[in-house]
Amino acid sequence: MEDVFMAIAMDLGDPTSPFGSVHPRDKQDVGYRLALAGQAIAYQDESVYYTGPLATKATMDSTGFISIAYTDVKDTGLQIRSHSGFEICCEKSGTSTWVETSISKINANSLLVMNTCSKDLTPTHIRYGWRDDPCAFKQCAVYSGDLPSPPFIKPITA
Repeated sequence: MEDVFMAIAMDLGDPTSPFGSVHPRDKQDVGYRLALAGQAIAYQDESVYYTGPLATKATMDSTGFISIAYTDVKDTGLQIRSHSGFEICCEKSGTSTWVETSISKINANSLLVMNTCSKDLTPTHIRYGWRDDPCAFKQCAVYSGDLPSPPFIKPITA
């Protein structure tokens, strides 16, 4: 769809809000992020960074690390504010469970997490930010240009 945009606000949750955590009282940050997207999309201003980093693929290497590649990363690279928020789907014989993992290493456009599945389980997917309140205020794991990466689930390939 053309001329459609959104602002990621998963890091702006307000668990003590009388209106519920998905209705934060801090509307200025949401408005600022929507204004960036509006300027970039509606006014076609290509100089405005508005997306935050977007995960494109997850691959596992022979050492057990899973690399997550990102696009739409500002020239300053990825910023890490927390090492948590990632989970790996571990499967065996059609049964699966999600296991937490954390960031081990960061590069400009990718990061590495450790395969935390037990040896008898196969890692099939990785997800990020998959909770009602995924992080403290402006402290999710992955940012670029002060904008957060949105939640995702990606298959893990070899």
